Amino acid sequence: MWNGSDSDKLKIIMDTVVDIKKNKDSMRRSIDSKFDKLRSKMKETIDTRIRDELSVDMARDSSRLDQVVTTIQSLQLRMDTLENTTDQRNGTSTSHDTDYGQRKNINTSNDPNLTITASGILYNEGENLLTIAQDLLRQ
Repeated sequence: MWNGSDSDKLKIIMDTVVDIKKNKDSMRRSIDSKFDKLRSKMKETIDTRIRDELSVDMARDSSRLDQVVTTIQSLQLRMDTLENTTDQRNGTSTSHDTDYGQRKNINTSNDPNLTITASGILYNEGENLLTIAQDLLRQ
């Protein structure tokens, strides 16, 4: 048993409570610091992952755009070549006013050198686009 006075006992208890409070505050600061570090690392990881995913998506989209541009350039070259070939064969000018489809001596349905571009055509699912195109050529 303790042989000291009550005031000594009370002082020891008070010192112990003060030490516990200091340790608690120190632990709290340490835990807060560790949480802040963890939060920072998670943000960096998330930012890096998002950046990486965006880079992959942008590269894929860029590749698709390059393919579209190449296809358009190829189609334009083909159209220019076909127009020049047709004009030379028929001895006509390159004017777009010339109505190639109305010439009596040419079968436009079977001409492999003829390219037609149409827009604004009404189309319902299940309709035969080839039939629609042939009907337009006959008009």
